[in-house]
Amino acid sequence: MRMAGSVRTGCGGAPRLGRLFLAMGALVVLCAACAPPPPVQEMSDARQTIAAARAAGAARCAAAEEATVAARRWIENASYALTIHDYPMAGRSARRAQRRAYMALVMLHVVPPRRGMPSRLLHVCPPSRTKSNASGSKPQ
Repeated sequence: MRMAGSVRTGCGGAPRLGRLFLAMGALVVLCAACAPPPPVQEMSDARQTIAAARAAGAARCAAAEEATVAARRWIENASYALTIHDYPMAGRSARRAQRRAYMALVMLHVVPPRRGMPSRLLHVCPPSRTKSNASGSKPQ
């Protein structure tokens, strides 16, 4: 005969409800352990590449400036994704920001294009002239 409010136990003596909570707790811990870490390095790399593009003079070429502005928008998107703990989106946005800033550096003839980048980027902005070349004399 069963009494109302009695707790049935399974093998091992632990109540079934207790084992259920234990299993759910283990599942929560397992899910938390599988969560991706924040993309701190990607964010740092993107910010440094944007700063390099700005320092290289992205403002003197419209296409390079446009790529730098797009990179800043992507890094802002990544920052927002970090605040809402969407780390995969933050990582993707940070990598896109870095690619845009790198494109600006390619356009400014600071770095060579990476494999798979269109070579037409090299012809968007004229190469910068050094002071010795601007006067017409040969560099020594």
